[in-house]
Amino acid sequence: MLESVQGNPSPAISKIRDAIFNVTFDPWEKEGKVIVNVSYVNSDDVERVLEIYRLVDRLNISISPYIKILDEAADNKVGIMTICSITIDGILLKHGISINPVGGGVLYVEAARGVRFTDFLKYESTTIDPLETLTGMGLTSITDVIKTGSGKILANIREAPMIVKSDVERLLEKIAHSGLNGVLEVGEPNRDLFDIPMERDHFGIVIAGGINPLVAAAETGIRVENHAISGIVEISEMERISDV
Repeated sequence: MLESVQGNPSPAISKIRDAIFNVTFDPWEKEGKVIVNVSYVNSDDVERVLEIYRLVDRLNISISPYIKILDEAADNKVGIMTICSITIDGILLKHGISINPVGGGVLYVEAARGVRFTDFLKYESTTIDPLETLTGMGLTSITDVIKTGSGKILANIREAPMIVKSDVERLLEKIAHSGLNGVLEVGEPNRDLFDIPMERDHFGIVIAGGINPLVAAAETGIRVENHAISGIVEISEMERISDV
C-alpha cells in the first residue's frame, strides 16, 4: 500500500529528509520500504511507455527495474510507480551514514558516462523537487542516450563526509547487487563533481533520476505527468519491468 510522505507542504529538502527516514529497504534481504515517484500516462500509451522503460533499463541511467502499474483512473489515466533515487540516501542513513542532498539537474553524458551538469537546481532553494521542475522544459535528450550513448539525462547529487567514503562505496556495491542501480559517479573528497562544488572534507555521489524512463517517453511525444517523491511502498508490491 502506498503511504504518503509525512509533513505539511515544505521546501524540497524538508520533504526529502522526511522521506528518507521512512526507508526500510534491506539490500541483503531485498525487502522493505522504498521511496517512489508516480507518473501518469494515458491508458493507450502504457505499452509504448513500458517498451521505452525497457530500453532505458538496459543502460545505467535508471535507478531500478522495479515498477508498479496502478489501476486506471476515471480520466483514462494510468499511474506508473517507479523507485526514487532518494531511496539510496535512506539506505545509507539506515546504516549510519549521514547524507546531505545537494540538488538535481540535467547531466550531459558521453558513452553513458557523466561529463557535466548543464542545468542544476539546489534542493534548498526550491519548493519542488528539481528533477520534477526540469522535466517539462525540454532540456533532456534521453532518447539520444538510448541510440548513441550520449545525451542529457536527469540526475541528482548528494555529499557525504570523506571519513565514510570506503563504507559508502562498499554499501553502494551491495545496493547495486540488490537491484537498485544508477550510481553514475562517486567523487573524490574536496573536489568538484561534474562542475558542482562539494563542501570541505566531503565527496559527492551522483545518481541517475528515477523518472528518466518516463522522461524518455515524454521526449517521443507521449504525454506524461510526473510526481517525484510521491510516497513510500513495500518493494514486494512492485515487479521488474522484464516481468510486466
